[in-house]
Amino acid sequence: MGDIVTGSVTLDTQPRIALAVPNDAVLTTATGPVVYLHQENYWLRKIVKIGAQDRGWTEILEGLQEADQVAIRSVDALYLLERKKESGGGHCH
Repeated sequence: MGDIVTGSVTLDTQPRIALAVPNDAVLTTATGPVVYLHQENYWLRKIVKIGAQDRGWTEILEGLQEADQVAIRSVDALYLLERKKESGGGHCH
């Protein structure tokens, strides 16, 4: 009792194709998880529904399409720039 035990469980499931992004592309905000989607010359914040996370990847259940391009680094900086823009400063390019 009180010992920490680690292990794994093998489930008999069929593999499936899933849309996933690197964990660093997802930012958790008060309104839920978001990614930054590149459209033309802008980065647009997009709320997404996430699923499983494994080995550095996060499954995207809703909110993105396969061809979408998302920021995979500095999403927190994009979020801060967006907040600054909303308070009257700069653009998020």
